[in-house]
Parts: sequence; structure tokens; C-alpha cells
Amino acid sequence: MKVTQIKSFPIADEDGRVYYIVKVETDSGIYGLGEVGIRNWGGAIGKAIEHLSQVVIGEDPFSTEKLWQQMFRGGFFPADKVYSCAISAIDIGLWDIKAKALDMPLYKLLGGPVRDKVVCYP
Repeated sequence: MKVTQIKSFPIADEDGRVYYIVKVETDSGIYGLGEVGIRNWGGAIGKAIEHLSQVVIGEDPFSTEKLWQQMFRGGFFPADKVYSCAISAIDIGLWDIKAKALDMPLYKLLGGPVRDKVVCYP
């Protein structure tokens, strides 16, 4: 399985802040979704996702650690906050692909539940 395309979809809230949904597509038809929610950097995030997609397209989506390292350390300087957010969105999409390909809930792939209930406070 190889990543074939990464698309980003901007979503603006009522205050004009831009967020992104990221769709990572594969040649097997499985896709993963990620998201970015960072204030005041919407346009820059979109360009960072576009730039980072060059690193990921053509690669195995199961190689999450390798791809994360290449995205984070691929430039002269390590990723800044804008690039870190874009990397996170793509990484979430890659993990979503892994879970779907293995027909396993992502929480199980990440190690399973720690507790069976959570105390809620009113």
C-alpha cells in the first residue's frame, strides 16, 4: 500500500479562524483523516501540508515513525509550530489508515484502554 494523495480542506469558524481537515489517500482505496486546529496560522498550515505531502506521497503509510522523522527533520532546521501542526494532521491520517487496514479500532492499535469508565463532573 502506498500514499497517493494528500488533500487539505480549510474550514473557517465565525471569527474567521481557519482550520483544516486532512485526507490521506492510498492506492488501495483506504483513506485516513487528520485535523489541524491552530489559531491565526490557517494559511500557513495549508501551505505546510502541501509542502509536506511531497515527503509522504509514494510511501508506505505504515512507516509512520520514518515519515514523521522525515517531515520533522527534513529541512535545515527542525519543524516549527506551524510545521509541527501540519505534521500532526498528516500523522493522524496515517494512523487512521493503519487502523482501517488492520480492521482494528485505533485505540487498540495504540495499546488499548487504560480504564473502562471515566468519572464526569457536572
